[in-house]
Amino acid sequence: MIMENKTINRTILLVISILFVVCSLSAISAADNTINQEDTKDIIKGTNDIDTGNTDNEDFLVINDELSVNTEVSGNKITITVYSNTIYLPKDFQGPSRDLSRDYPNINKPVFLYVNGEIVGSKLTDTNGMAKFTYSANSSGTYFIEIFSGGAWYGKKVKITPAKIETPKKPNSKISAKTYKKNYKYKNNGQITGSKKFKIKINEKYKLSAVKKSKNISYKYNKKTNEITVTVKNLAHNKTANINYRITKKG
Repeated sequence: MIMENKTINRTILLVISILFVVCSLSAISAADNTINQEDTKDIIKGTNDIDTGNTDNEDFLVINDELSVNTEVSGNKITITVYSNTIYLPKDFQGPSRDLSRDYPNINKPVFLYVNGEIVGSKLTDTNGMAKFTYSANSSGTYFIEIFSGGAWYGKKVKITPAKIETPKKPNSKISAKTYKKNYKYKNNGQITGSKKFKIKINEKYKLSAVKKSKNISYKYNKKTNEITVTVKNLAHNKTANINYRITKKG
């Protein structure tokens, strides 16, 4: 009888030991597969590699890529600054407000620039999700700027005006009884670099006696017609060129 009781006790102890080991292994496995809420947020913010539509994350859903684009025109140069972000919303999101969303920059994201339907450049975004392009227009007209990045798109029309070189009319300035001087200042109010010719008629009682000019100006003086032909060459947007001359009374 004593032997039977000892056998039963050993069996019970063996069963209890087995159950204890199984429970311990289950607890360890569960602990290895658990990521707390703060860890998950750091993974999203740090890697930003979660595909659209991924619902495996406990906190956020990826909604879509978003582009923020700023276009500036200075003369014939078009500068396009692109910011690429991924938008996340909480899984329990219930309303239309963006206040609950989180935007994270897309790092090393390919960005493609198209002008009038043709690709003219590509770059990878930096650590701020930014890529910057500068496009130089060779002629006046309307340019259609497009940006593609992932599934996001941006488009805008930019107008470039032709060269518009002008000069205000100024009266002669008297130096002496027989000598006058005059200054012509030419300015390009257009966006494309350009050239233009101007004719200056001198009173028949006077003749050209001296000239000072900018390096991008050339001139010819016709003694028979008493005219100065001024050529303004390759004047860029918003730049100026000058010619100063003196005329002296004949005889």
